[in-house]
Amino acid sequence: MNARNNAAIEAVKAAACTNQAVGKHREDLETPIVGVEGAEAQPKPLNLHDLYLLQSDCGYHSAITLQACEVQSITRRMRGIRAITGILMAAADRDAFSLGDNLEFGLIDALFALATDADADLESANAKALKKVGAA
Repeated sequence: MNARNNAAIEAVKAAACTNQAVGKHREDLETPIVGVEGAEAQPKPLNLHDLYLLQSDCGYHSAITLQACEVQSITRRMRGIRAITGILMAAADRDAFSLGDNLEFGLIDALFALATDADADLESANAKALKKVGAA
C-alpha cells in the first residue's frame, strides 16, 4: 500500500504545472526520504494545500478564446477519458471484470494521449491569449 501511495504522490507531482508565480512552493513538494538508522525510510506526507497553490492557476492569467472546432475536439477527448476511466474503474474489481494486461496498458496509454492532446490545445490557446495581452 505504501508503494501505491508513493506512486500516487509522484504522479501528482509529475502533473504539476510549472508556473513561475508559485515556484517558491515547489521545494515543499519534494518528498525527501528521511533516513533513520535501522528504520525503514518514510517519505514526507503529501501536502495538498501546497499542491493546490502550485496548480491553482497553471499559468492561465488571461481569458482564452477557443474556436468551436477546438471546443469540440477537447470535449471528444474528455468524453473518451471518462469512458476509459469507467472501464478501468470497473476492472478494479478483478472478480467481476478482468482486462488483459495489454488492453489495460493500452487504455492507460490512450488516457495519457487524450489528456496530453487536450492540454496542448489549451496551452496553445493560452499562448495566443498571452501574445494578445503582450501586444496590447
